[in-house]
This record gives sequence, C-alpha cells and structure tokens, in this order.
Amino acid sequence: MSELIGIEACSGAHFIGAALRDQGHQVRLIPAQLVKPFLKSNKNDFLDAEAIAEAVARKNMRFVPIKTGEQLDLQALHRVRDRLVHRRTAVINQIRGFRLERGITLAKGPTYATRWHRSWKTPSKTSHHG
Repeated sequence: MSELIGIEACSGAHFIGAALRDQGHQVRLIPAQLVKPFLKSNKNDFLDAEAIAEAVARKNMRFVPIKTGEQLDLQALHRVRDRLVHRRTAVINQIRGFRLERGITLAKGPTYATRWHRSWKTPSKTSHHG
C-alpha cells in the first residue's frame, strides 16, 4: 500500500526518500524553512513531525525533488571545490599579509602567488623580494 510520506530536506533525506520511493511510497521533501511556520511551540521530534505532516498536506507547498546519486555526487564535488578555492584564497591572502609586514608587496590573485612561490623555491642569486 502506497503512503504519502513527508520528510524535512536535510542530511540523508535524499537517500531515505529514494529508498522509500523505491518501496512504492509517495515521498515529498520539504525545505526546513518552509516547515518552520507550522511549528506550534518549541522544537522537538513530535512537534517537527506534526509540522511536517501539516505542511505536506498543503496543495501550494513547494517541495524539493529527490536527487539521483549522480546529482548528489556532482553537488559534493562542487562543494569540495568551493571549499578548496576559499581556503586557497585565504592562504594567499595570509602570505600577502606576512610579506607586507616585511615591506614586500605581492599583487592580488593566485597567478602572482604561484609565480612568487616558484621563484622562492628556486635558488638564484637575485633577491627573493619580487
């Protein structure tokens, strides 16, 4: 027998939603910010379930489509890349700050930092302040 199941869209919801859908149930993922208006008082599991049940019954509610494994993998890759870019930028800015404390400027951008890093690692008779 197929049942309508509402799940708050959070970590693991796509996996659980897909598994329940494969068992023949109708699954609807609801963004957490759309469930919040239906909470009647303090947050706990029972009141969350009640709010989700009320929200899933609404005809004009906006639901999140269940992502495929490929979509989840691609989303994970994008998030990891964004984090790497953010950390790289932070490290480059930190290096620029350290150099500036010594009166050595370094132009903005990863290209200049990479160029400086290569010249710093290569022994030469010229100054490393460029």
